[in-house]
Amino acid sequence: MLAFLALLAVPALGLTLPLNIRTNIGDCPLNGLAVPLPTDQTALTVPAGQRLMYVALGRGIQNYTCSAGAYVTAGALANLYDASCLFKTGQAIANVSTISKILPEIAYEIVNYPDTASLPTLMRHQFVQTPSGLSPEFLKSDSKAFVIASKTASLNAPTDPVNDVPWLQLTEASGSLAQTIFRMDTVRGNPPTSCTEEGQALSVQYSAMYYFLN
Repeated sequence: MLAFLALLAVPALGLTLPLNIRTNIGDCPLNGLAVPLPTDQTALTVPAGQRLMYVALGRGIQNYTCSAGAYVTAGALANLYDASCLFKTGQAIANVSTISKILPEIAYEIVNYPDTASLPTLMRHQFVQTPSGLSPEFLKSDSKAFVIASKTASLNAPTDPVNDVPWLQLTEASGSLAQTIFRMDTVRGNPPTSCTEEGQALSVQYSAMYYFLN
């Protein structure tokens, strides 16, 4: 899948073929690659001593429930696809921030959740009940590794804050998959500003980049 998305991204990145981009899951260590956080903000920060372990492209739904005339969050569901190799090899030919921005835009248009077209997923994203409330969980597809996290910082989406869900920094509460997770370069996912049917459930499609650090 990521090879296909890489080909679609070529015109948007202003590149030409051929591109030698590997997309095999797990064969691209991310040594030396940094999370492409915007430089004009201070809300999201990489904790000292942590390094990037996985880069993933997420495609899923944000869930909401109508309460007192407004939609409130009811969690999310998503499939996460390994983009580590694309980022590792792609940095030689394009700005990593540009790749991070373009991939979710393409995925939003051509990939439908929950259909994966039988493509391998790196992780599954869902929400679970914890003592502190509804919490995000990430489960690695090829093992029992997982992380349940809590939100520690948020940044309004720089491109379209009305329609795109905020960028987030999540911190591990339990599990060993990651200590810090960033959700960035979001595309859509926000609900309408108001609702009238109490208890009405709504799912809004979205895509985003996820960065896992340990």
